[in-house]
Amino acid sequence: MAHCRAGDHGEIGANGRERRVVQPDRAQHRVAAAPVLGLEAHATYLHFRARGMLTAIRHPKAGEFSLYISPIKLFATPGRIERAAPCFGEDNERVFEGLHGLKPQEHRDLQAHGVVR
Repeated sequence: MAHCRAGDHGEIGANGRERRVVQPDRAQHRVAAAPVLGLEAHATYLHFRARGMLTAIRHPKAGEFSLYISPIKLFATPGRIERAAPCFGEDNERVFEGLHGLKPQEHRDLQAHGVVR
């Protein structure tokens, strides 16, 4: 099993051998393999960049960070990230009043009693 240090662009591969030595060996034996990268290395790894695998997202509480886009590239229904995940309770009004049909006062009562935020 190949191991790489986090943040290392994976110069060390299987059994401590350098990747430039291991990768051709795998190809020669028709073994499908890819480097094991630390999260920090993904942003600069040329294959990930060429495939558009990461996108920058801004979250109101967590700030700016990168998220993975689906590696499956479909023409009719391409995967995409439109926004960051909602904050805790951010969609409660839409869910409780819109989807579940609660009246606004019923929703406020649940909030007042600590049932929901």
